[in-house]
Amino acid sequence: MVDELIMSSPTIEDIQRHTENDQEMQKLKQYIRDGFPEKGKLPASMVPYFHVRDQLTFQNGTLFKGQCAVVPKTLRYDMLKRLHALHMGTDASLRHAKECIYWPGMSAQVKDFVEKCDVCQAMGIRQQKETLIPHPGTQRPWEKVGIDLFTLHGREYVITVDYYSNYFEIDTCETDTRATTIVRKLKMQFARHGLT
Repeated sequence: MVDELIMSSPTIEDIQRHTENDQEMQKLKQYIRDGFPEKGKLPASMVPYFHVRDQLTFQNGTLFKGQCAVVPKTLRYDMLKRLHALHMGTDASLRHAKECIYWPGMSAQVKDFVEKCDVCQAMGIRQQKETLIPHPGTQRPWEKVGIDLFTLHGREYVITVDYYSNYFEIDTCETDTRATTIVRKLKMQFARHGLT
């Protein structure tokens, strides 16, 4: 699971180091290993984890809730700063957080952090709902496609989605995202479907 986290190695190492030095995380690790007692017998600091206890695991020095790393208290403020470094709004910051980290009450803390951000307040940044632009229906496969680039674990990928069937293909570009490379990858995808 550690290898699948969508975060940098130094961040993972920070989480592991803080987990090792955090009494709450060590107690949680013990409960994961030995089993949780009844809710009424838990220390107050462990009660928020009770309802997610079946999703908690420990691997390679990191606690997980599902696929997300559990962040120790001593690192949470730093993680909030990292999440909001680009001054995205509450929704985008939360969406990014929920992809890779967890702690009890995280959603409320992210919202509070964003609302109190001096830069966002000074710039008058507001949460704006983007207008959805409907795409006209297609009559046959590969009449219209969506194409995007994304990075995962330091490798670049191109994804192509057929609007008719929602079928998608992903090709790796390694670290080469020059237009000529992307065009070559797309031509190969189209050729596989009889398009030239």
